[in-house]
Amino acid sequence: MKKFKTIEAPKTVPDNPDEPRSTALDPDLLTAEISLLLDYLSGLPERILTSPRQGHLPPGCETYNDALSRYFLIDEKVRRGDTPASPDLQFLLDLRDYLNSWADPATGASIAFTNLVVRKSPQARKGKADAERAYPEWIQPARALSRAMVVLLHLAVIITLSIAALAAYIYFGSAKIANLAEINSQFKLLDEEILREEVAVNRPPNTSVLPYCTDVESVPSPAKATETVQRFRTVAQSHLCAKLDDLLQKQKIAYTHLSPWYSTDDRSLPAVLNVVSGYVLPVVPSRSWLELRVA
Repeated sequence: MKKFKTIEAPKTVPDNPDEPRSTALDPDLLTAEISLLLDYLSGLPERILTSPRQGHLPPGCETYNDALSRYFLIDEKVRRGDTPASPDLQFLLDLRDYLNSWADPATGASIAFTNLVVRKSPQARKGKADAERAYPEWIQPARALSRAMVVLLHLAVIITLSIAALAAYIYFGSAKIANLAEINSQFKLLDEEILREEVAVNRPPNTSVLPYCTDVESVPSPAKATETVQRFRTVAQSHLCAKLDDLLQKQKIAYTHLSPWYSTDDRSLPAVLNVVSGYVLPVVPSRSWLELRVA
């Protein structure tokens, strides 16, 4: 495709952008819209304007280069403040229609509004002046939409982080519940082992019932006479009591790490997690929903 240079429009804004366009045949508006179309089409390498296509160039132009040459001459006159003749005005209308057929489904109007909305991006800066000149009445609505998009994008980030935080809360809470359940199951297994061990000891019926791991004898330490150590009745009792101490320590740590984010009552903790996962998390808008609104 033959590259061409679009003449940069002066960066001026109408005195009152809220006023409607004076007329659809205003040469200044027509040339600005054509500049937008040329700039847009020059960035589409798959659309070669010089290739054969259904549609016709403006009358009197045999090639696309002829149309460009005539357009730049008229555009220069318009920028100087000269009023183009009727044939030149008809040429501008025909050229705009021809370029719109190439830009389909986009139009000069949609390209202008897009440039006004994303006016701060590098791709839109070069067309912003032409967009403001062609459609001055759209400046304020486009800026309002741009601000709304920024707010929605920030809101999408906040909601995404909130969803991640809730998901992490549920995940770690479930992990803590599973850890406590595992400790409790180990306590039950240890109780069964202790019960079997007490039955195997076969004590006399008149023996007082004492907690299994406190029914031990304190004797002087072989290493240091001033200290005492526990002497268990059997090796099995020593192993079982060591296992009990380990489980008690694990249980203490598990309950300590529940606060401050989780209830220390492990019976109510599953209900709290069910409320968060079943009621709070589903009503939080997803990021895809927000992106759809932004688009």
